[in-house]
Amino acid sequence: MKLWRYISVKLALSITVGILFGHYYSVPPIYGQIGILLCLITIGLGLKYQTRNGLPVTEFGAFAGVVMLGILSYSLQLPQYQEHHFSKAKANTQSNYQLQILEELKPTAFGKRFIAKVYAVDDTPTTGNILLQIKNDNKIEFTIGELLVTPYRPESVKPPFNPHQFNYKRYLQTIGVHHQLSVAPYDILPTGKVKSSIITWVAQRRQKIIAQLKTEAFGPQELAVVQALVLGQRNDLTENTYNAYKKAGAIHLLAVSGLHVGVVLLLLQFLLSPLKYWSKGRNLGLLLSILGLWCYALFTGLSPSIVRATTMFSFISYALWLNRPTNTFNILALSYFFMLLWQPNFLFQVGFQLSYAAVFAIAWLYPSLQRFWYPDNKILLKLWQLISVSIAAQIGVLPLSLFYFHQFPSLFFIANILIIPFLGLVLGLGFLVLFLSTLKLLPMWLVVFYNGVIKIMNTLITWVAQQEAFFFDSIAFDAWQMLLTYATLIGLLYWLTTRKEIAFKIFIPLALLLVSYTLFKPSFFSNNQVILPHQYKTSALIAQNKDSLTVYGLPKATSMLHTFVLGEDIKSIKHSTLPNAFSYESLAIVRIDSLALLPETKAIDVLWLSHSPKIHLEKVIDTYRPKYIISDGSNFPHLVQLWKASCTKKEIPFHHTGEMGAFYFKWLTD
Repeated sequence: MKLWRYISVKLALSITVGILFGHYYSVPPIYGQIGILLCLITIGLGLKYQTRNGLPVTEFGAFAGVVMLGILSYSLQLPQYQEHHFSKAKANTQSNYQLQILEELKPTAFGKRFIAKVYAVDDTPTTGNILLQIKNDNKIEFTIGELLVTPYRPESVKPPFNPHQFNYKRYLQTIGVHHQLSVAPYDILPTGKVKSSIITWVAQRRQKIIAQLKTEAFGPQELAVVQALVLGQRNDLTENTYNAYKKAGAIHLLAVSGLHVGVVLLLLQFLLSPLKYWSKGRNLGLLLSILGLWCYALFTGLSPSIVRATTMFSFISYALWLNRPTNTFNILALSYFFMLLWQPNFLFQVGFQLSYAAVFAIAWLYPSLQRFWYPDNKILLKLWQLISVSIAAQIGVLPLSLFYFHQFPSLFFIANILIIPFLGLVLGLGFLVLFLSTLKLLPMWLVVFYNGVIKIMNTLITWVAQQEAFFFDSIAFDAWQMLLTYATLIGLLYWLTTRKEIAFKIFIPLALLLVSYTLFKPSFFSNNQVILPHQYKTSALIAQNKDSLTVYGLPKATSMLHTFVLGEDIKSIKHSTLPNAFSYESLAIVRIDSLALLPETKAIDVLWLSHSPKIHLEKVIDTYRPKYIISDGSNFPHLVQLWKASCTKKEIPFHHTGEMGAFYFKWLTD
């Protein structure tokens, strides 16, 4: 497998290097532009003066040029380098921010969420998207494309308060959102206007189709699965249904992506196959199939997963219709390159990484698995082909899945064997149901039949998910283990498929390095630290000694504790009551809670305020002279603001976990 011979692979690797460099070093666009110009000059000089046996100046210039292109494409989508971004608009307390609803997200217990565009500040046109959260109201309805006005200024998204928690700020950045706006329903003024575009028109049609489907005699969960399966809308899925598909290793069925687009392409090829008998039919068939794919992508909302899948299958469609056998890796690399050139943030999206890892693994391993066993029985052959595809895809995504989700559904192949052979029929019937429902011509017998098909699929998935012994979760797995696992797997598979001695010599050291890191990580890489985490309406303390943890004041089952244990690879946990006084190295730390009992000792280095004690903080400061004051998440906000003002007045550092996140006591001793 000589991938480096393909220009597309070189382009893909080069732009990846550029995007990563731009991401970690935030290079201004001007440097990327200058770099591209210098690379073009280098290429020109190389073409004119480079000799056959001389230095590969032209190749180096081309490689560096694509790297610079990656840097430039990434920097151009950052708010600080966009001249008309709303964060740079001149605004005052009387300014109005004009928003356009782009997408509705799954609601939370705190209210509804939308992705909105800030198209103007007062009368100044702007660019940039925000996360709009309507607090304490899950009944409010906005139409896609609807225009709203608010006097409140969007704020930067805050990072997670506690270590190893899900970084929602980083996730939003991958979809081009850097600010958020959390307001009550009465702080948003609908204008009654809708800004028309092809995307808003399709979104409105989709909402009407869903509203019409809800009038049909579908079961609530069956309807939710139909919406997810065919339309890519998962907002109505219950947590139980979602978790069942996740545990069964079939969550990809509910996310419209490569599998669905591949089925749509096969359906289009079948419907357009008569065109091949016409002299110009191949070109027309190619045009119609690609147009059909992108219409489906548009109709399902142009999510990142559907866009990258449609881009990839557009290249595949080109090869299939024109009978031009193109290497799969070449197609894969080309789609990867153009996707990142258009949206460099895709590189940091989990779905993007999983998709390309799965397809790459299938393209590499599936042929070898078929050569390993090729049964004569047609039924066995089809089953083995499905299992081969599932195994190859799971090998490709396994390290990423362990790193991001810390779980592995070992019965994934059973769910795929039971569902995927019938997915074409299920999707085809779904399209027919949607079409007839839109025309209000959907017969009851078809509703009953399709509802039964979805119910059977849900039942099968639920049965697989209930085999708890085969679902492994809470697996501690860090980034280094992920990279080492990929390197080891590639070395092993390369040796198994080629039987080259050099491949075996590469595989063995990598395997030893992975095993050594996993075994000795707790001893050499774990932390010794004491942390005061942010916990809403409660107080807690965490003391870590390598792979052992002592937890003060927290119940055993909390999401914060679970993520911390996985992130630090904790082996043993001990729970204890929360102390009112303790020491860290040479620091004396005292906690004052709702009882407001002041300590007898005058030697206080750190004062910890919890559960809103009724004290006169300035007098306490004058009496005990603490060097640092901490307020946790159990205190009333108005008291926190009073304490903050008192500390500012007394020139004492103040840390509130609700604003600044968890407090690490090692900060005071470093």
